[in-house]
Amino acid sequence: MNSAIALKPRGFEGVFLTASLNDIIQMECLGMHARVVHVDRGDASGRIYFAGGQAVHAQVGSITGEDAFFEILSWQKGVFHMEEGVRAIEETITRPWESLLMEAAHINDEQGLNTTVTAFPLTEPVVMPHKFITDAFADPEILNAIHMADDGTLLETKGDDPETIQGTFAYITQLLQHVGTALGAEQVREVHFIGSSNRALCLSGQAKTTAAVTTSKVNLTNLAKKLANP
Repeated sequence: MNSAIALKPRGFEGVFLTASLNDIIQMECLGMHARVVHVDRGDASGRIYFAGGQAVHAQVGSITGEDAFFEILSWQKGVFHMEEGVRAIEETITRPWESLLMEAAHINDEQGLNTTVTAFPLTEPVVMPHKFITDAFADPEILNAIHMADDGTLLETKGDDPETIQGTFAYITQLLQHVGTALGAEQVREVHFIGSSNRALCLSGQAKTTAAVTTSKVNLTNLAKKLANP
């Protein structure tokens, strides 16, 4: 049985010459990418899967989850490459990536490991997004999404019924402006909605509105950073 589902890559291809593994993990999470990072130190190899702004699965041999994640982060040298659009079938990590990196650093300090000075060369091309909105909407954890101008023109969409999503969030945006005025706030720019099974995000500014309905696994703060920064 395959351990991942591959999607068709999008965007430009590029190559990173060197980078730290910690930086790569932060980049993948903040970038809301659906990717797997393969790490090889010669005598062992591991994989870290990303989706929805989080590290969702890691594996080293028969070890999975956080134990595998911390094992990979303890390696002092090695090489890695990224595989675009790959989603793990099982999700064994639920903690936020910030907490994982902090604990990994604590574990390495206790063991006297120095993992901050070794560069991990990237040996494979990385697919870079040609449009940040398109790249963000490609995340499989985003179920429905719109990016629209103030005049109602749909600029980017995802889902089978973008007009319904557009109408819903247009109403929400107007309501929030009234709420903001009543509370003495000039304009409400960002709102997060947390439901029992799904989440939603609405960003308003610069004559455009971006809104997305996601699974409950998505880190809305990371998604907001991705959508707000081209």
